[in-house]
Amino acid sequence: MIEKTIENAEINKRTLEDRDRIEKDATQKISEYLEAIPEQEMREEENAIINELKEHGFKTEEISKFVRRDVTRIKLAYQDNRTCFDEALSNRKYIETKLFKEIKSGIETENPEEKLKRVAVVNFDLNGLKSINDLMGHGKGDLALKTFAKIIQNGETVKWLEEEKKVEVTPFAQGGDEFGVYLNGEANLNELRDEIEKRFFEEASKADTSEMFDFSDPKVKEFFKDRGIFLNREGEVEVPNDFKFRFGTSVGLATAEEIYKEIKIGEKENINEKIRELRGQIIGLADSRAGANKTETKEKLKISGKSGNKFDEAQHALVEPRAGMEEILEELKEEKGKINCLKTNLAKSGKTEGEIKELEVC
Repeated sequence: MIEKTIENAEINKRTLEDRDRIEKDATQKISEYLEAIPEQEMREEENAIINELKEHGFKTEEISKFVRRDVTRIKLAYQDNRTCFDEALSNRKYIETKLFKEIKSGIETENPEEKLKRVAVVNFDLNGLKSINDLMGHGKGDLALKTFAKIIQNGETVKWLEEEKKVEVTPFAQGGDEFGVYLNGEANLNELRDEIEKRFFEEASKADTSEMFDFSDPKVKEFFKDRGIFLNREGEVEVPNDFKFRFGTSVGLATAEEIYKEIKIGEKENINEKIRELRGQIIGLADSRAGANKTETKEKLKISGKSGNKFDEAQHALVEPRAGMEEILEELKEEKGKINCLKTNLAKSGKTEGEIKELEVC
């Protein structure tokens, strides 16, 4: 009888210990789930729900399961919903939340500018996605998106930033062919701006694009033929074996410190409103720099292509698909005008073509 009582006591003790452990584990999980919610207001709302569940007698383990499901639902609102990526990407809303927190934290320090020059947004705009979708189908377009996503998720530039510069890199998608990364860490990102932009640009241009275009495809050949590119003597398209589509991207980086210097926050002003304004201008500046980079890159390709570099001419056509038949007709009209002008000068000279080597260029 005594032995049985001792055995029951041991069982009860283990049961209580198990309950304590389960309670402790569940409490820890709830804390972790709440921490994963991006916005403070949402965390407070979730906490209010937790307290209400406790008042109604729910066990901590049951509450933990509920919070896990609820937080999963909340987090989905901060993710890009496309399924073409190997790893899920955050969306712009999530980055705006992180940026808001970091700006607010920086402003509250003794030296805001020192803190905010270590916070930045880099925006990317892919070049050529429309051509890939139009000529090869959206399956290949998704492959292009996935290829670029890998670059900003765990590419060489990301590793360099994280390992050498001690910068946290959070990639995100903005929809369509626009992406970005949020940067926050130890390095002065103003000083690294040119280097970061250059590294991302070069890494994208070296990406494997061999599966994105089939240059023997009739649609692709027709595309080049319409633009007079890669034509052989018979007037048919003959794409050189060593031509490769370069997977380019426009890049623009802006730090929080750049905008903070331009915005004065008065004591009586709504600090949260000012932070939202500052946040919007940071993203806007990164966008405008990416846009300027895109224009400059395409213009270089266009000039190089017109000067006789057929590879750059083809590359420009693929990244600027609108530059098709209308532009060609305009150029032909211009050439026709020059020819007519030369004929007029020839007639005025009173000589035959064989008698003169040069005419005044119109």
